[in-house]
Amino acid sequence: MTERVEVELKLALAEPARLPALLAALPAPEGAVLQRNVYLEDPGGVLVTQRVMTRLREERDEPREEAPIARAILTCKRRTSIAHGVFSAEEVEQAVPVARWLAFRDGGEPLLDGLEGDAATMLRDTLGVTALTVRGATTNLRRRVRAGGFLLEVDETRFPDGSVDAEVEVETDDPEGARAVVEAAAAEAGVALAVQTLGKYARFLERS
Repeated sequence: MTERVEVELKLALAEPARLPALLAALPAPEGAVLQRNVYLEDPGGVLVTQRVMTRLREERDEPREEAPIARAILTCKRRTSIAHGVFSAEEVEQAVPVARWLAFRDGGEPLLDGLEGDAATMLRDTLGVTALTVRGATTNLRRRVRAGGFLLEVDETRFPDGSVDAEVEVETDDPEGARAVVEAAAAEAGVALAVQTLGKYARFLERS
């Protein structure tokens, strides 16, 4: 099983409606994907007790909900630290065949039975989780922008209560360099930023 440490800068827009202004101050996006982040739990509460966020991300290569799912990615993540908008987490992930995911999501078939991969191994063998259920989901429009030597992920996320957040995420080993790039673009656009204090999953729990 391959576990990696993810280090990510997260900066929120104080006013999500100002996202178009920030995008106008950045280079044109390389592309956009529509993500549906489906959060999973287990009947025994192991994931809650062990503080492991488990998510299946549906990705569509066209930014519309009617587009077919291009990828299904199962992720297990345990947060290790948050400081000044820099989030560190231990993460394990794997691709799941889309048909297999849909059989679980829509047909109730077991997801983990016979599923091979790092995330499935962590859930079954390390944590002892044998069954998963859907807790809820968020929808995220992600634009990928290259600026200043960094890949910025500019997110517009809708939560179950209808609220919308806008933020910039940068996975990097140089978060302060990335912060300078994002803050310069925001200053040019007249957009106020704030350090993010909660990940998307924690905000999902607050707004479900």
